[in-house]
Amino acid sequence: MKPLRCFRIRKVNLLVIILTLLGLIIYSLNYHFQVSIDKSLLTSSSKDLTRLFPDHLENPSVEEILAVNATITSIEIRRCLKYFTCNSIPEPTAKKSILEYKTPLNLYSSSWFDYHIYMVYERTDDLENVLTDIQILPNGKDPITPANQPGKWISNKFNSNINIWLYYSPNTHQTRMIRDIDVLFGHNDLSDDRPYWKYQPNPILLPFTLSIPPHLSLLKFSQDDLKEVDSKFNDLKAKNIILSNHENYKIMQISDLHFGQNLGLCLDGDNSNCKSDYKTVKFMELAIKADKPDLVVITGDLIDFRRLKNFKSVILKALSPILKNRIPFVFTFGESDYNIDNDITKKRFLKFISSLPLCYNKPEPEDNSLHGLSNYNLNVYYVENNDIDINNLALNKPNAHIAILDSENKKIDSSQINYLYRLNGDFDATSKIFKLLFFHYPLPNFRPQGKFKLIGGYNMKSNLNSASNPKFKNDIINMGYHVVSVGHEHENDACLLSYLDNDDSKLIWLCYNSITGDSGQTDLNNDYQRKLRMFSMDLADNSENKRLLSWKVGESDAGAIDYQKIFSF
Repeated sequence: MKPLRCFRIRKVNLLVIILTLLGLIIYSLNYHFQVSIDKSLLTSSSKDLTRLFPDHLENPSVEEILAVNATITSIEIRRCLKYFTCNSIPEPTAKKSILEYKTPLNLYSSSWFDYHIYMVYERTDDLENVLTDIQILPNGKDPITPANQPGKWISNKFNSNINIWLYYSPNTHQTRMIRDIDVLFGHNDLSDDRPYWKYQPNPILLPFTLSIPPHLSLLKFSQDDLKEVDSKFNDLKAKNIILSNHENYKIMQISDLHFGQNLGLCLDGDNSNCKSDYKTVKFMELAIKADKPDLVVITGDLIDFRRLKNFKSVILKALSPILKNRIPFVFTFGESDYNIDNDITKKRFLKFISSLPLCYNKPEPEDNSLHGLSNYNLNVYYVENNDIDINNLALNKPNAHIAILDSENKKIDSSQINYLYRLNGDFDATSKIFKLLFFHYPLPNFRPQGKFKLIGGYNMKSNLNSASNPKFKNDIINMGYHVVSVGHEHENDACLLSYLDNDDSKLIWLCYNSITGDSGQTDLNNDYQRKLRMFSMDLADNSENKRLLSWKVGESDAGAIDYQKIFSF
């Protein structure tokens, strides 16, 4: 028995040695590159930051940063063995809070390692010098010093080939310091057009090549910039109000863009040089420049979850023409905008898009009893002066009413119809109000039987898999809506004239937008022209013949397509 016992002891000892060595290997692999900071540049007071962002899940919102007046004072990048946790970060102290940017820089690689950015936050008031620029460059290449910005560069080697450069400037009320960092993924069609965000088109350098590279975007604003932030839009958004001094008010509807992380998806199967997303961005830019919309309504399938791993980047790319031109907009969901398996929940989507400038979406539904999450109503008031006190508006007498519904699971349900009845019950019955309704998936009535009038192309005629009650069309007509406009069916762009059942004196136009995005699929015609739909309304009360008009804009056609009158007072 003694030899056997001795063998067992040796076996146990050997196992302990192997596990110890394995632990040391994992520990050595999970090292990180710490950015060294010249402590003479940063002076912190004793304010308590241990609960700077206690509920932080991804990265803090701008509102959270403003609430504590925080700024980033340092970053570090850690390399961690995939599927293992990095070395623990220091606990928050009274002087600083350290947060991990959850999305790894190597999101699009098969490396055995993950690379994460860690950010050190401190209160702005505690600092003599603040971080104003970050540049990650090849070894031997000097950073470009910001113009008219006194300060000092501090460098630290990321590895033998890459340096991280940090620029520190004196903390004044005019100094635009780095308040937050986003990591975005894409190619040369990616941009970040949010105010105060500075997008870096050069990718973040890593020790290996990535199929889709990461980019830094830096949120930079000064104490003086805070004074210029206009809170008026948030007040209007909270009350679902749009003020316009344009006698002719224009709405642009876009739908089914199907943007992804890469440059595009081409129908011929050759995606090596496909730039269909970029083509759609240019189409939108030209249409916005020509038609100058006052509001953009996005009726679903803005992004395609099958073509992305980082939805924020794709949303910013898809919305870049809207954000760049500072146009108010509102969004409702289609089927391809979210997917639980891809960690793109509707709530995460709404939290991000609602934070974008001039977006009328809200992070949480106002009424949890409604079907879906993206149900909104916007009331347009014509005013000669936008400085009007909104408390003096006759809220029950808008010039136009725009309702947006969520057709989740391919249906509109009775809770949403009751919601519309409540909204319309608040209006003055004698007022002349244009009423428009938008959602993604068509009602069954968009596939009428027998003879009917239409304007435009009606190509897709297979059965609609809609769970909506077809009688909802009568409710919508009885509430006084003049048009319902939807997306989903890529190769239909017509408006169909539909009547109240058993009463031809009441009617409504049922309109399709058609497909706007070049990366979306078309089954009947691979050369089908991409389009978007426009609406215009005469708002001023002195107009003799107030009209609601509609037309389409094609990607390759100049001018309006199928110009038509929807309604007139």
